Amino acid sequence: MKYKIHDVYVRSSTLPEALAEFERVVKSGRRAFVVFLEANLLYSLLTVKGLAKILSKAEYIFPDGTAIVKAILMRHQKNISRISGPTFMLRACEHGQPLKWRHFFYGGAPEVADKLVAKLKADYPDMIVAGVYSPPFRKIKDNALDIPPEEDAAEIKMINDARPDFVWVGLGGPKQEYWMYSHLDRIDAPLMLGVGAAFDFHSGNRPWAPKIVRLVGMEWLYRMCSGGKATFKRNLRCVSGSLVLLIEYFIKYVLMRWHP
Repeated sequence: MKYKIHDVYVRSSTLPEALAEFERVVKSGRRAFVVFLEANLLYSLLTVKGLAKILSKAEYIFPDGTAIVKAILMRHQKNISRISGPTFMLRACEHGQPLKWRHFFYGGAPEVADKLVAKLKADYPDMIVAGVYSPPFRKIKDNALDIPPEEDAAEIKMINDARPDFVWVGLGGPKQEYWMYSHLDRIDAPLMLGVGAAFDFHSGNRPWAPKIVRLVGMEWLYRMCSGGKATFKRNLRCVSGSLVLLIEYFIKYVLMRWHP
């Protein structure tokens, strides 16, 4: 099932169901890009013109964040499971070992990407790392990343030559979504997945919220308190924007109950 949230459709799946679905995608050879919708990306969706059109091209949009789950509950009266991008990355690396899934990691600073791969290989020794690349910092221009054509062509060739099944993109939202959208027909891989802060969390570059904090839906608060001043300001802005949307959905829900 899919549920509409501000012009995009969020998929209701459990984590095991998503892994089973991606097994089928890899076997079929078709191409898709995957979005994990969390508060930061939701705020961008509410405020950045044209982003909804880009996200609507994603075949899979999973609810990553308490605000998304609550918004669907209020708008559609459906309680769905949260699928976190950082958590899904770990489960996919583990699940894909006997299936010989090939993983390419695109994003993060060079030292972050190298630490990420080293830690994942330590935890999942049979996983296949097809490649890793840390692109230079790029700005968004006209709803796309401003990448010189020759650099873009070289990166595409590098990734395609590695023959990955999963391309994990850690550019942060919405940059990674712009990149996946513009490369959907150019990257020869079944799946591109935007996982944002997962590169920092799993490399040890930034602290990941303890499991109990994630389970109770307070990861956003943990990030605000542990990520420094810039992260605090960004998350406060995102939480405020998400709260406005939740209030809107709550009012609509109450009005529907009063006037069916």
